[in-house]
Amino acid sequence: MPSSSQVPKPEFFKNDRIAGVWKVEGELGSGGCGVVYQVSAEYTDKKTGQKRTISAAMKAEAVDTAGSYGVTLNAEVEVLRRMQWSEHVCRLYVGGKLSPNVNIMIMSMVGRPLSWVRKQCPEQKFSLSTAVRIAIQCLHAIQHLHSIGYLHRDVKASNYALGTYPHGLRDVHLLDFGFARAYVKERKNGEVHHRKARRKAPFLGTRRYCSSNTHRKLEQGRGDDMWSYLYMIVEMIDGTLPWKSAPLDKVIEMKEKCMDSLVKNCPREMQDMRDHLLTLEYECAPDYILFDDAFAAICKRKRFGLGDPYDWEKGGVAYENFSVQNQKIPHLTQLKERSVKHPVKQSGDEPSVSVSRCCKESDCTCSFREKPEKSVTTAKPIRKRDLDAIRKKKQA
Repeated sequence: MPSSSQVPKPEFFKNDRIAGVWKVEGELGSGGCGVVYQVSAEYTDKKTGQKRTISAAMKAEAVDTAGSYGVTLNAEVEVLRRMQWSEHVCRLYVGGKLSPNVNIMIMSMVGRPLSWVRKQCPEQKFSLSTAVRIAIQCLHAIQHLHSIGYLHRDVKASNYALGTYPHGLRDVHLLDFGFARAYVKERKNGEVHHRKARRKAPFLGTRRYCSSNTHRKLEQGRGDDMWSYLYMIVEMIDGTLPWKSAPLDKVIEMKEKCMDSLVKNCPREMQDMRDHLLTLEYECAPDYILFDDAFAAICKRKRFGLGDPYDWEKGGVAYENFSVQNQKIPHLTQLKERSVKHPVKQSGDEPSVSVSRCCKESDCTCSFREKPEKSVTTAKPIRKRDLDAIRKKKQA
């Protein structure tokens, strides 16, 4: 299986038209599993007759018919479609095959990832008020995902993002379901049961945040997502994790050695969270209410109000720095115009496939791609009625 630097990425050009509707504006980012572009579409408001523009994010990945590497967007689209009722995920506009060798997914835009926002705060940590209230939203996002029968398997702050500026800065969205896996299966009689754990599972996730079970290549369950979540919250409060700079082969040893002192700088209520997770086995459901109640108790004891400003909002400790850096650092990487070597095709701009830069996180396994689940159907080609539905939804 090729590494992330060898997996080809679809390449689009500025002003390319996707399915004749969406226009490519620039590149938002690139990782081991594909490229994310900013796209836009224009439509006419039937009530006012005015033209309006929808901005969105398009995720694209190459499809290898020979099967030398896997794909993730099929499963990601499936999860996102089932999660559209949740306020903690992006709106899905289009998902399917743009061409025989390219899958795409177009979804609503989000703002900065929580990992970036944290680094704009003093000592690169959130205030306790912000960390606790953000933790509540992040918890609900994971709970929503688990409620539809899926695991995330890569919970971390860089896979959570704020909403768009300026009205969405109090909202948190869970991102990147490329590693998501169903932990339940449906029998022929319609009965749903927990999947049997594999004897050995592939290592998926980020070493800094993954559970000890994941390090040992044991099957991940809901509890493993919650361990990643707890590590993420501790880092938000404390600014770091004890094993952050440890050699990769020593991370699991340090995690287990630091277990007793993991939450020493956190509110005492978080000790109950850690103790609860230590009791969970593969098929056990986490006690989400225990977590919710603990955070509510912290807010009550510390007199935190849910409507208080977050650190990055006006009145927060990082407001000025966040405002400056958010405008200073460009969101988009500019793209070249399509040249004569890459002519426009009549059926829409089909991207060429090229090798792109890989993920910058050294402890991330985004280059690994499991074989797609048999229960997940292949993404359907984009249809005209899908695009019409988008227009009608926006005009309503």
